[in-house]
Parts: sequence; C-alpha cells; structure tokens
Amino acid sequence: TVSTDAVVYGLGSVISPHCLADNVQWIGGPNVLMPIVNAAQSPSTLAMALRLIRESVHRHSPNLEMLQAGGGYRILGLLLRQKRIMDARVLDQCFAFAVHGYVPGSTEEQKDSKQTNPVSKNSGTKGTGSSEANLPPIWAFSERWVFSDLDAMKYLLLNHQVWDLRGSGPELPLRLLSFLNGLVAAHSAHAAFNSRRLHLLGIIRWTLHLMLEATELYSAGCAAAASQAKMTTGAGNSRSGPPPSPAEELRFSASAPSAAGLSALNNGWFVQSPSMSTTSVGGDPGNPLLLSCKTLLRRVLTYMLTPADLEAIAGAAIYTVSITGGPALSTNDDSTQLNYPEQREDQEEDEKLSPGPVAPGFFFFLFLENVFD
Repeated sequence: TVSTDAVVYGLGSVISPHCLADNVQWIGGPNVLMPIVNAAQSPSTLAMALRLIRESVHRHSPNLEMLQAGGGYRILGLLLRQKRIMDARVLDQCFAFAVHGYVPGSTEEQKDSKQTNPVSKNSGTKGTGSSEANLPPIWAFSERWVFSDLDAMKYLLLNHQVWDLRGSGPELPLRLLSFLNGLVAAHSAHAAFNSRRLHLLGIIRWTLHLMLEATELYSAGCAAAASQAKMTTGAGNSRSGPPPSPAEELRFSASAPSAAGLSALNNGWFVQSPSMSTTSVGGDPGNPLLLSCKTLLRRVLTYMLTPADLEAIAGAAIYTVSITGGPALSTNDDSTQLNYPEQREDQEEDEKLSPGPVAPGFFFFLFLENVFD
C-alpha cells in the first residue's frame, strides 16, 4: 500500500543539499580542517589539504572571516613551518589564498611559463646569458591577478621562517618572485593597486632581506665549490708526486669547505662567477634570483616610494660591502698572482667576481634609479 498522509504539489524537494563551504561553516568553520594539514606527510597531500581549506573559504565571506579573525593563517604558517616538506605545489596553493584570479596548476599557466623562460631553468646553476634570458617569466592571465588577502600573504608567503632558504634551493624563492613580479608587471591592470598593498606589508624590507640571505648562501656555495676544486687538485698532485709534507696536509685541511658551505652547495646555491670587466660597467652578472628581486623592487617603488625605502636600500648596500668584501676570484694560477703593472691588463680579462661583491652593484644601481626618478 502507498501512504497518502501528505500530498506535495509543485517543485517540492525532500533533501536540500548544501555546498562544501556551507557545511564547513555549520561544523565550526575552516579551522576544524587544520588537523588534516597537520596529518599530511608528503608535499602532495599537504597541497591537497591546503586546497580543501581554500575551497571552503572561496567566495564565502563567513568562512573567510572565521579564518582571518580566528588566527587560521597563523596556525597554517606554524604548521607549514613545522612540516618542512614544501614544494612548488604547496607554494601555488599558498599564493592562491592571497591572490584572486590565480588558479594553481592550470594548463594555460604551465604552457605560458614554458614559452617565456620557465623558473625551473633559472634555478641559479647557470650564470651566463643575456639579461633577457634571466628575466622573470610572465605567467598567463597575470594581468587579472588582484592581491586580495593581506593576512595570507603576510603569514604564508612573506614569512622567512616558513620558506627556509638554507634548507632548500633557489627554485622556490624564484617561483615566488615570479608570482610577485606578475602582480606588479607593466601589463597588469591592477599593478598600482597590488604595488601599494605589497608596500603596505613591507615588501621592500622583505625583498632586501631575501637578497642579503641569498647572497650569503651563494657566497658560501661558491666558496665550498672552490675549496673542493683546490682539494681535488692537491690530491691529484700528491698522488703523482712525492708524499705531502705535514705543512701541506695542514694547509689542505684548512682549505676544506665548511659544513654550511657544503649544505648550500648541495642545495643548489651556486652560480658561475661573472666577469669583473663586464659587471663593473653595469653588465648583467647572470644571477636570476638577485635580478628578480631588483625587478620586483623597481616595479613596486615605481608606484610607492618613501624616504624610508631609500634609507633601507642604502643600508643594505653598506651591509653587503661590509660582509662580502674580499679579493676577486681569478682563473689564473698562483704563479700569475703578482701585482706587476705589466700583468694587470692581462689579468683583468680573467678576473671573476664572487656572488658577494656582485650584490652591492644591484643595490647601488637600484638606489640611483629611484633617486633619479
């Protein structure tokens, strides 16, 4: 028999489904999803957990307010800091929290990045090439990106404790810099708006700090590579000749690379030393990370420049001179290191600059460009 206790007329429904964001709101907000992030054991699962939280706040004002007011971004930053399993997928999800219009892993972006100097090829292992080859890539549809969430940018992206440079290579900061340059690129319709909001968060001092830390890592990596080359040469000479004396063994042990230098070298913090003759006249030293930082500072300061910014740039330049001062590297052997006047012109062509002395040039030219503007 069929029950006839009720009769439904029109477009009646027994169940009214809710979207994911509404369901998350009724069970306590997006903060209840934090244990999923804490349970992630790989970069892929961590990126999926971040995407789940991002979808719960996408175009949902109540959940977004809960995430911002309830300290959700601070908790996410703390969890990411503890995980230490970040990669490009995690970075893409964090950037999507802060920027409206960016879709992580879209086919259009991957295609455009391959056509316009992808970041993966600018990993810092090649220091030669023209300045155009080292420019940041132009991401597809970046002209419509809008920097919408200051808390996400502050606690997830502009957080040096989350993205530890010493434990990773230059690929992740290069990718982040390419995203930030896309926000303030000349073709962006919201470049002025994005620049002012980035300046409000202290992007100038953040970028200067990144340049200083990267310079120290590049210097340590190059010093470790030079020490390894000397030790290899010394070991080859000792095998082909008489046994080394105790003084020579002590000199070889003193020239051994440090643990910090070996760690930086193994993580990819190494660039080919540029020529002093070309760099001294304003040529491109071939360091894509420092060039991306300079490009970002130049674009942001075009729309927002204060005396404090010039003071910070000048202070960073003075600091790099004090910590990176030292002799230039040379490709000549020990027999050609004498300072005879007739030999100086021949040595100028072979002299190379280590990454340390290159950094003040970036700050100097950046300071002059903004002063002239």
